[in-house]
Amino acid sequence: METKAQLRKRMKAIRDGISPILRQRKNEQIMNALLREDWYADAKIICVYAAIASEVDLCNFCQRAWNDSKKLYFPKVFGEEMEFYEVDDFTCLKEGCFHVMEPDLENYDLKKYEDQTEPVHILVPGVAFSEVGCRLGYGKGYYDRYLSMHPSLIPIGICYSEQREPEIPTDIYDMRMTKLITDEQ
Repeated sequence: METKAQLRKRMKAIRDGISPILRQRKNEQIMNALLREDWYADAKIICVYAAIASEVDLCNFCQRAWNDSKKLYFPKVFGEEMEFYEVDDFTCLKEGCFHVMEPDLENYDLKKYEDQTEPVHILVPGVAFSEVGCRLGYGKGYYDRYLSMHPSLIPIGICYSEQREPEIPTDIYDMRMTKLITDEQ
């Protein structure tokens, strides 16, 4: 089996190789799949992310969710930790760590995510995912640490079909996804 570093390099190259036109079509398919999910209609809160590089772009999904009166929470990195903040418009984001668009806490008073009594889904990006919910991220462990501190969140892996792998090397701290959403499933 490949090491995490080898698999990460190979899978990023595969993801980067998807043409912009095909990527846009796949983003739409993923958005439509998310909107058809049983939980979406009842969801009041959804934790999302702002895509970097060739990740699945959730901009259209976020806009639709705001139009459907959903509260969206985006991640912000603080050193080795990450927190999510409610954002009601893309203008409340600014470039932060790793060139990721993050909640702008300097110019906006944004509400930090607190665990809820109702189910809350978190859409999780990654470099690769297995069918059984294993995720290969970028190697910093932000999502694994956050999910371990918020076990009531329901993690859903978001990726292109090309990012699926039969097996992904895992460690004891790697958090599994409850579901995987791609442009094909």
